Amino acid sequence: MKPGPRNWLSSSVWICVFFLSCSLRSPAQQPIQQPSASPAPAQTQPPPPSSDLAEQEEQLIKKCNEQLNVKGQFKDAEESAKQALELSQKMGDKKRILVAMLYLGSAYYDQGRRPEALEVFQNTAALARETDNRKGLSRALNNIAGVLGDLGRYEDSISYLYQCLDVARALGDQPMQFTALLNVGQLYIRLGDPDKAEAPLLESLRIGREMKHSDLVSNPSKVATEASLRLLGDMEIARERFQPALKYLDQVRESHPDNAQAQIELLDSLAVAHQRLGEYQRAAEVLQEAIPIAEKANSGGYPILVANLGETQESLGQMNEALASEDRAMTALRRTGGNFDEEWLIERRIGHIDRALARNEEALAHYENSIHTIELLRATALNTETGRASFAARSRMVYAETADLLYDMHREAEALETAELGRARAFLDILAMSRGGLQDELRPEQRKREDEILAHISAVQKNLWKENLSPDEERKLKAELTSAEDDLETFHLQVRQSNPRYASIQYPEPVNVSRMQKDLLDAQSVLVEFLLGEKRSLVWAVSKEKLSVGILPPRKEIEDEVSAYRKALTGKISTLTLAASLAEMTPACTKLYSSLLQPVENALVGARRLVIVPDGALDYLPFETLVLPARHGASGENGPPYLLEKFSIVYGPSASALVVVKEMNREKDHPPKTLLAFGDPIIDVSAAPAENGVQATRAPSQEPESKSAATVAEEYAERGFSFSRLPYTREEVLGISMLYSPNQRQVYLGERAREETVKTENLEDYRYIHFASHAFVDEIHPLRSGILFSRGSLSTEDGVLQMGEIMRLKLNADLVTLSACSTGLGKLVNGEGILGLTRAFFYAGARNVTVSLWNVNDASTSTLMKAFYENLNRGLSKSAALRQAKLTLLHSKESVWHHPYFWAAFVLVGEGR
Repeated sequence: MKPGPRNWLSSSVWICVFFLSCSLRSPAQQPIQQPSASPAPAQTQPPPPSSDLAEQEEQLIKKCNEQLNVKGQFKDAEESAKQALELSQKMGDKKRILVAMLYLGSAYYDQGRRPEALEVFQNTAALARETDNRKGLSRALNNIAGVLGDLGRYEDSISYLYQCLDVARALGDQPMQFTALLNVGQLYIRLGDPDKAEAPLLESLRIGREMKHSDLVSNPSKVATEASLRLLGDMEIARERFQPALKYLDQVRESHPDNAQAQIELLDSLAVAHQRLGEYQRAAEVLQEAIPIAEKANSGGYPILVANLGETQESLGQMNEALASEDRAMTALRRTGGNFDEEWLIERRIGHIDRALARNEEALAHYENSIHTIELLRATALNTETGRASFAARSRMVYAETADLLYDMHREAEALETAELGRARAFLDILAMSRGGLQDELRPEQRKREDEILAHISAVQKNLWKENLSPDEERKLKAELTSAEDDLETFHLQVRQSNPRYASIQYPEPVNVSRMQKDLLDAQSVLVEFLLGEKRSLVWAVSKEKLSVGILPPRKEIEDEVSAYRKALTGKISTLTLAASLAEMTPACTKLYSSLLQPVENALVGARRLVIVPDGALDYLPFETLVLPARHGASGENGPPYLLEKFSIVYGPSASALVVVKEMNREKDHPPKTLLAFGDPIIDVSAAPAENGVQATRAPSQEPESKSAATVAEEYAERGFSFSRLPYTREEVLGISMLYSPNQRQVYLGERAREETVKTENLEDYRYIHFASHAFVDEIHPLRSGILFSRGSLSTEDGVLQMGEIMRLKLNADLVTLSACSTGLGKLVNGEGILGLTRAFFYAGARNVTVSLWNVNDASTSTLMKAFYENLNRGLSKSAALRQAKLTLLHSKESVWHHPYFWAAFVLVGEGR
């Protein structure tokens, strides 16, 4: 699978017979060497084989290898492998039987007969364990992983690959390490996570270049290097960096791959790059070069090449030819046993072409087939948030295109339900796992192992924050951190494999419109849900009794508007620049209102609360700041009325997510205490390295003695990523805490605000949990995002409560507030939303989370937060309380605070009641 806007299929395969893989298979391999372990007991030794039979068997294996890896004669290879297997069985030689079975499974696989291949490889693994043939076991594990990956069982696939890698490393088996690393890289590309593919692919390239001569291939280094370079090209394609991709692929082409499968895969990758560059005719020419090679070889990649040709023909406007190609591809694919991970894309393409031909009913049937297949695959996707989110991003277009088609067919409610089906599914799945109590079922040795890995991660993080690190030291530490994080993911995969309860988790299903109206909305609430599309976008407005829908501009136009508006909104503001900034912003936020809400504004009449479900770049937009047109009322003292002045607003990753969170907390007891707060941390280091992808957050005031809002604004004091004290966080926490009696509050300030305290405090006892501190958001590695705490020199913690650690907390909080900068940001994933700190607190048990969308001012934030809790204490709902707090700043005597930069950063994610 080649991720990206066009979502091409990949002809790459995974299987390794003995040592070497082109992508995730083997172009040329050497036989398994005789085990170096002690021989088995005499009574289990087979009789010496007949020299004639042994010679015949060896010749058949060599012939099979040539048919598979040089000539591409996969059906003939099957017959040779069967004959070799029969001779090995006659001799009773289990080592030879294992070799023949590996070849037979590979022949099945190369013909696209995956179920038969899987059965053979599973039997091979059992035989390898029985005979303690660890080299044979590593090959069988790799090949099982390959078939499972093609069947969409990604978590099982990655688990087998790591098992294979462990065996190969224990044996010091370089060739198999190369193959497993290559396959891990290929899997992450297929999962839509090319950044995670880079490290294993570069390591495979290093090992491949060190390959030595073997009996069956004269230049294994050449073949291995070609395989790694080609996948690095695929990785760059997935990153949408097409020129670097072509540089990798051109290196492979100049090397002249020797076998049919390698040629097929190279041509396929080149075609993808040309397609994505808009060079459709060149892409078609490359595919037409590859298809005869695949057809002659009877390659399992043949249907994929034909399907990709259909995509190119569609791009060229050759609709009938495109439809014929896709139909031919699907027929060929199903003739070889099928492949869900490829079928859903072909079904989607046929639907897309049918719609272009104005055959809407036929198009809908194919889109529904595609969605059905995706839903089957989704249940087997990698059980991590990034793994599930990446899979959701790959398939998002199917749901979006289907919803858009249903709108054209005047089936508006079904259109919204289809959009919901493709939205924030990873959030729902991980929520079910995290709230299921399975973390409590770790065995003592498992918990010890998890603690060891987490301690290692903390130690590396602390070392990374040391001053004066050399570039080489920093590079090594980052590599060590990545390796430790991979160890943690592998550990969690192994835990899930060993605990049958994970298989019985009931994942929440998206809700329909009637449930949204019944369980999420009251008479004064309206759900506003967006779906950004390439040609047009849609917005639904759902009230207690009615559903309305409107057409919006295309995704690109909306994203450009939002980007320009955010730039103006978050720029530096002072009393001198206030008027000019507001004058610049007003037309932009008025235009955004017209683009986003005007088509459904009649449905908002009478509402007091809006529940916004954004999409794409709209996740970064505080809707409160949109300006209502003049027809909505006279301008106030601060100019035209903001949406804030008419509605309280809450946000959610999906309507279904908000309903499910509400249901999960319905039966929980009310916490016995009210407030737990942390603030004013003291850090014992003075600086931290700035990394690409890390957002700066809450920095201290430059004038701690001055309480003048204007002065603070002019200094642009923010709560950004820094290790300096935050003077206003102490005042903020103390001011909030005074609203509650001593037996209802617990406050940790200064050196007492420690990470250890968060982890040992009985968090389930508190209704409100408040963090006023520094924070940082890593948009490349979301799990590294965190909140900073005081840290002593002897502490075993790193002083940063990171996302993965937050997810393991146990909360029963009605509200968690992250009073720091940019805490609502993270990695934006298409169809899934933002992966970051907000979700981590929901997974831990929060019902609502208050977060910020940019770097907040220290003094104004302190005032806002105190007003927020005062309003809560007066009995207002959370959404109304935050709205009134914002209005306090908007109408403040400090004129600079009238700018949305000061009052609009914080948003409430959750139901907000």
